Amino acid sequence: MKYFVTIIACFLFLNFAGKAQINLVLNPSFERYSNCPDNDDEAKYCLHWMSLDSNWSPPDWAHNLEGVPDYCNICSSSFEVSVPHSSRYYHYPHSGGGMMQLYMFYDQSDTGGYVRDYLQGHLSQTLTHARKYLVTFYTTLEQSGAYAVNNIGAYLDNGSIDTTSHPAWTQTQYTPQIFDTGVINDTLNWVKIQDTFVANGTEKLITIGNFTDLAHIHAIPIHDTTGISSFVGGLRTLYLIDDVSVIDCESQPKINRDTLIYSGDTILLGTNETPLPYKWYISGSTTMIDSNVGGIRVHPTTTTIYAVDQNLCYGKQTFYSRVRVWPDTEMAVTKLSEAQIKFYPNPTAGSVTIEGAKGNQINVYDVVGREVLAGLIAGDKEIIHLEQIVRGVYVVQIVDPVTGLRLVRQVVRE
Repeated sequence: MKYFVTIIACFLFLNFAGKAQINLVLNPSFERYSNCPDNDDEAKYCLHWMSLDSNWSPPDWAHNLEGVPDYCNICSSSFEVSVPHSSRYYHYPHSGGGMMQLYMFYDQSDTGGYVRDYLQGHLSQTLTHARKYLVTFYTTLEQSGAYAVNNIGAYLDNGSIDTTSHPAWTQTQYTPQIFDTGVINDTLNWVKIQDTFVANGTEKLITIGNFTDLAHIHAIPIHDTTGISSFVGGLRTLYLIDDVSVIDCESQPKINRDTLIYSGDTILLGTNETPLPYKWYISGSTTMIDSNVGGIRVHPTTTTIYAVDQNLCYGKQTFYSRVRVWPDTEMAVTKLSEAQIKFYPNPTAGSVTIEGAKGNQINVYDVVGREVLAGLIAGDKEIIHLEQIVRGVYVVQIVDPVTGLRLVRQVVRE
């Protein structure tokens, strides 16, 4: 049985451990949205992201508003924000199908060069006082840009950064904790901006942009020699942004150190989170399986040990995960019988009671194989709360971690 596992929610019940997020940035690669973008100034359509003016919601008639980033996605048919080719750039996202477009510099004398875009995103939790965090994002200069500039950075705070007046003006009163002093002039490759900082314990938002005034910014005039862009940018400079992460320096990979599967199965080691500073190998091999992802899907035919290198604030650490293969799939499925385990009510309007499964692992999947709940059944009679998941049909798998025997049932959430 092949599971394409994506963590879409974490739900807790008594003695049930949920899965924590390693990258604290919500929707870090701009994949999820409320509406597919169809023009400029639609950053707010990307879930958990917005401009500094958090009340701004783009109406049909108002576009090209200064200070509001543009949401670019492969779903769009608009030549302004389409992927990979728009009027301003030809570029694929660093990962996935979404990315953001920001003014990082605007040599406009009548505004004093103040016009900038600032992209603000939510963290899944407030940062911890005196804890060190690794902040990373990727950027590339658009072919339509008039200048290449330095000091592109990220500022983390409690949300008090100006959200009401002049959101397009250069926010020079704030000093970003993370920024690159080098001039970024690469229009073909994504450039990683990364550094660490120590939190004061109030940070719950991240804002990306250029916070440097005209007197201190280094802007180099450029010219599009590729012929890709059809946009006459004048004095404007735009950059693309993708794959934003804020990670606790003490974090460790969310992998099972010893996992049992059945012959023929595919399993996800780790999580589906991206981007994460990981490199995956088969232990003893120098051939990398994948990188920049929190997990890999593997299909071993024999017991195999996998290694993941994590490169965070204190250098590289290596962690190992052994996948043991249970050879007899049919026998394993039938031996954990329904007579042994009681599962009711089904259908359910909310909670489900499980009896006779103490010490077993439980996983709940939606109809496309995405995992919505996982943990260990602690008692002889356990109540699982499903009130917070959407109505529909789900697959419940109960596995004995010692013998590898399992029971698979469907449950209907009404």
